[in-house]
Formats: sequence, structure tokens, C-alpha cells
Amino acid sequence: MGIICGALCIAAEVLLSLFLERLTSGDFLGGIYLLGVLLVSVVWGLGLGLGTLVGSAVAFNYFNLPPAWSFSYGTRGLWTPIPIFLLVGFAISAIAALVRSLNIQADNRRREADLAAQLAHILLRTNDLKAALPPASRLLARALKAPNLEIRLEESPGEEHGEALPLTENGRQGRRAGPARRCARARTQASAREGDASPGGAADGGP
Repeated sequence: MGIICGALCIAAEVLLSLFLERLTSGDFLGGIYLLGVLLVSVVWGLGLGLGTLVGSAVAFNYFNLPPAWSFSYGTRGLWTPIPIFLLVGFAISAIAALVRSLNIQADNRRREADLAAQLAHILLRTNDLKAALPPASRLLARALKAPNLEIRLEESPGEEHGEALPLTENGRQGRRAGPARRCARARTQASAREGDASPGGAADGGP
């Protein structure tokens, strides 16, 4: 999709530059070709942005730099706009890609914070922790895109499939039991209102 968008942007920029070339001196036409570079870099990242930049430079050289409708080779002065165009375009593409990366990171942090708040609302505002586990499991399964994920207070005996992971504050390592499903073993403290000081927990999840 990014390649198609880049090609369409270059085609639109060529048509616009040829139209404006009839109305003005054409000194600013190189800036028109940077609009597509900026768009592709923001939406699809640096790689496709640089590809669009190279295509835009070729189109700019062929359609707008004298002699028009041909590539400029021999005259030294005609090569001057191209390096400047590429340098400015690279800077714009890199900055746009950085902004895109920061926006993605901020969105991921927001989603994680929302998920943590929703899980806390479900698990901490209940008198029956076991009854709250199914809705918490469904919420976590949707967020992780693991439809069969299930949070359990206790590990199921004889579990032969999936992957068991401890859900502790610092523990990140787990035990793989088989390839069929993913599961995670949670160790958490039960509600004091249930009279359990520190029961074990487990979570099972599917691929």
C-alpha cells in the first residue's frame, strides 16, 4: 500500500509541477516533490519514505530540470539541485519517521495503561476473585489477541498443552508444555476477604 501511495504521490506531483511551471519561474517546484516524501514517511516509515524520495528526485530531474523531458548529465550546474533535494528530502523523511515512531510508542503506552486500569477495576473491586477471573481473562485475551487465554488461580493438574508462564511482579520466564496452546501460570495474592493469604495462580492462553 505504501508503494502504491508513493507512486500516486509522485504522479500527482509531476502533474502539479508541470501545471505550475507554466505560471511561474519554477524555482520552488522541487518542494512540491517533498510532499509525497513527507506523507509516506509519516504513515509507512523511513524505508518507503526514502524510496519515494529517490523516485521523486528522478521525476524532478526528468520533468522539471532543464533540459525538460530528459535526464541532466553533462552540465555541472544542472546537478546542483539534485543533491540539495536529496539532502533536504532525507532530513524531512527521517524527522517524519521519528515522529511516527514516537506516536506509535505513545499509543502503545496508552493502550497498556488502559488495559492495566481495566484489569485493576475488574480484579480489585470484587468480593469473589474467582468470579472476576473470566471477564479479566476475556479482556486480556482480546488485548493480546490470544482467544484461548485464561487466568487461573491454580495450575490445572495434567496440563499437557500450551505454554505456562508465571505472572509475578518480576518473573518473566515460563515453562513450555507443548505447542498446541499457550498458557500462563499466575501467582498472585487472593483477596483478603476470601481468607487466603497468598494463593498461586495460572493463566492459560491459546495461539
